[in-house]
Amino acid sequence: NGRSVGGNDRSGQLARLDLGGQLLRFGLRRHGTDANPVQCLPAALQRRDLKLAASAPYERNKLDDSVTQAVAAFKAAGVSAIIMISINPTTAAFVKAFRAAGGNAQLFNISVVDPAELVRLAGVENMHGLGISQVVPFPYSPTLPVIREYRELFARYAPKDAAISYTSFEEFIGAKVLVEGLRRAGPRPTPEKVLRALEALGRHDV
Repeated sequence: NGRSVGGNDRSGQLARLDLGGQLLRFGLRRHGTDANPVQCLPAALQRRDLKLAASAPYERNKLDDSVTQAVAAFKAAGVSAIIMISINPTTAAFVKAFRAAGGNAQLFNISVVDPAELVRLAGVENMHGLGISQVVPFPYSPTLPVIREYRELFARYAPKDAAISYTSFEEFIGAKVLVEGLRRAGPRPTPEKVLRALEALGRHDV
């Protein structure tokens, strides 16, 4: 639900977690200034009496030495898991380099990445076991009206080589919300009117 607004922030965190006596270390890599996950992390850790252990920053949308440095930082920290907040190219580059360096930590990412694209970029052997959080329902079974609508329109309009996915379903829901914002902005919508309409949307059943 956050928004990426660009910028040069290069912060990333590594959290060391003790869960039921099992010591785990979770890494968080971040791009740009899409700050919501990173801003939430310190408070979430503090509530559990946990502390950040290390960081591994890299430049947004740049496949440069910062990715290599991130790999080295996590390898040196001996992490058991890494949580990435990153898009397809940088995620794939990091995972390939991390696996090539012998890294075997459990990897996680958020719903902005496309699993099929990651496999294409980094190979299935590198992406095996990657956990991806999702913010939308399971799109492969028509259990909800919005899923049925998505699947019907997908079958009618999507290219023949396209496949149903979490990514396109999330984009479909986002488009429905945007259209509702345009409708509520009135017959002569402007960016300001659309923004106000979206901010006032509240709970909206798609």
